[in-house]
Amino acid sequence: MLPSLPHKAPLENLQINKLQDKLEYAARDIEEDRRERARMREQLGIQNEVISKLYTRLNQLEEEQAESSKILNTVMQSSLLQSQIETRKQAKLDQNLASDVASVKRKFDNLKSSIHEMTYHHPCTMMPSLRRQ
Repeated sequence: MLPSLPHKAPLENLQINKLQDKLEYAARDIEEDRRERARMREQLGIQNEVISKLYTRLNQLEEEQAESSKILNTVMQSSLLQSQIETRKQAKLDQNLASDVASVKRKFDNLKSSIHEMTYHHPCTMMPSLRRQ
């Protein structure tokens, strides 16, 4: 047999109260989730801003590095050219020195030959005391 209505009303009230409590908890959970999502969106916005600034700085550093590389290449090319110029100058000096040494040697040989000629073959120097035995 079914219980009477007066007994059923307190049970329904209890169930209604439980449902209202559940709804209140659910509403609090929903509100807390909304606040958490808002806080996360804010953090995500800050993170995106930081990432954007980091990418901007990275691009600046890459540009600075490219410029530095250009300058370094220019300096190295300049240094290489300077070295080549110095090498050519030194080679020219060495060539001139060798030419001067050869010229002095020829003059010395000519002078030695002239002295020999004058000492041993010139009629005035044909004295027996000056001749070599």
